[in-house]
Amino acid sequence: MFLSAASRITGRAAQLWKAIGLNAVFRGGFVGIGQAPDALLTVNAQSGKVSGGFSGTPIVHVVGPVPGTATSPITISSFGAAGQFLVQRADGTLASPSPVASGAAIMNNPAITWDGVAYNTTGSFKAVTGELQSSSSHGTYWSWFTTPLGTTALAESFRANPSGGLSCGTTTDFGAGVIAAGNFLTSGGFARVTSQYNTTSSSLGSVTGLSATLAAGISYFFRAVLFTTSNSAGGVQVAITGSATASAIIYEALVHDAGAVKAQTRATALNSAVGGVTAVSNAKIEIEGLITVLTGGTLVVDFAQNASNASASSVLVGSYLQIFQIT
Repeated sequence: MFLSAASRITGRAAQLWKAIGLNAVFRGGFVGIGQAPDALLTVNAQSGKVSGGFSGTPIVHVVGPVPGTATSPITISSFGAAGQFLVQRADGTLASPSPVASGAAIMNNPAITWDGVAYNTTGSFKAVTGELQSSSSHGTYWSWFTTPLGTTALAESFRANPSGGLSCGTTTDFGAGVIAAGNFLTSGGFARVTSQYNTTSSSLGSVTGLSATLAAGISYFFRAVLFTTSNSAGGVQVAITGSATASAIIYEALVHDAGAVKAQTRATALNSAVGGVTAVSNAKIEIEGLITVLTGGTLVVDFAQNASNASASSVLVGSYLQIFQIT
């Protein structure tokens, strides 16, 4: 049966609805099931109307059962396929829809509480367009809003970004795989040596497996630990290199062997050798630093002998590189 806003069900039709147990009330084009309507359609499982008014003007108002009743106010049953709750939006008008603008809420799900005076939105989650919608651009993101304790101002606290990254306490999208929490960010950046790297040269070369991809305009903290063996006439040295360029970088190498620090050197430019020492045999090399990336690319750990020797210097399996995005 179709009900327009202007229609009224009276007479025999109204009697029939009541006869089949709907207990429907029809008033001025509005329909109430269970109680008199306070929206275009009201379904009320309790014995009275909602007091205190509404936040906004509802089109459909569902009043759930009394507390302690197991009945679900709204149930969607589906067989052989997933149940769906569908929301769709267009800009423009019903007769002439237009593409949805960037930053527009597609779906808004507010959580509203009674504070003793009025109903107010105290939390919500939204699906929002991330760009002007077109046949080739459907970018969107999800936002969650909460109200801090002791306040009444709703604030965005968490966002699932169009890139797939997550932001908490910030609305900046730092890219896919990045979890941002205020000023602390993490992005997957752990690499390790799975096959021993050997060299008999004092020319630096990239250690297989110890590399990561960096994005332009981002700052990263990095840490590498190299477990090495060497002839005491060959030794070790390392450097941070790669295809990325830096607007700023600082890193330092500590070389430990036989319970003592054998070298501690620092660099402020890519491709600068640090930790160079010859008279070591089982050195552990720790490299720590921070880079602000100018041009995106790779960051690589290089290794070489400090003095060329026929007996190889090696980076052992289990050596690793960690990258943490910080801004």
